[in-house]
Amino acid sequence: MSAAKSLPRSVPVVIHVGTENERTVNVEKLPLGRAAALGLAFRGTPAKLQQLQEHEGLRELFSQQGVEDMPLTELAVRMVEFLPDILAVAADVVIDILAVGTGLEREELEQVGLDEAAELLAAVISVNNIGAIQKNLKNVARSLGWKAPEAPTTVH
Repeated sequence: MSAAKSLPRSVPVVIHVGTENERTVNVEKLPLGRAAALGLAFRGTPAKLQQLQEHEGLRELFSQQGVEDMPLTELAVRMVEFLPDILAVAADVVIDILAVGTGLEREELEQVGLDEAAELLAAVISVNNIGAIQKNLKNVARSLGWKAPEAPTTVH
């Protein structure tokens, strides 16, 4: 057993607060097969975010030097500020991520509050330690001699 403290296997999130459907969802650490599906769900995000290029706050965030090397957890936390705008354009992508990450049905996710969706997303990211996985995969790729494709540069 590792001497390092492990992250929790699940994170409880209350949804449908204040309604007769209020309940606690335990967002669990994903097994490898579902984790791969989560990666695919996240992959659809950049294409949708391109539609938000005109949003000043998002344009500023993504134009920062080194954003492509920013830990996914930090990027996600910073994006939560713009969640209402992102949801307006990318609701399907967010629901896809949450459906895979939580195991909830799309129909139910369409009914959760914005604050609850943000909590669910934060729980998926934290319980699965997405930031550490991203870092470890970059290290593995470097060890194997693989290089990440260079991000295109844009002039604003």
